[in-house]
Amino acid sequence: MFTISFLSALLAVSYFYCPAHITWIRPLCEDEHYKYLVPLLIPVTTWFAIANWVGWEYFRFA
Repeated sequence: MFTISFLSALLAVSYFYCPAHITWIRPLCEDEHYKYLVPLLIPVTTWFAIANWVGWEYFRFA
């Protein structure tokens, strides 16, 4: 759990400041679209779950 939290914190910091001189974080700094995957996946998944639940309720009570 600590590893996931630490990597999430590094991802958040990389949006504002990306130290490219650190070799193991350089690929994250140079990445242009995969670093947006997790922050966009959370609201999209939430929206899909809510839309699916509302649709199921309409279907069930129709």
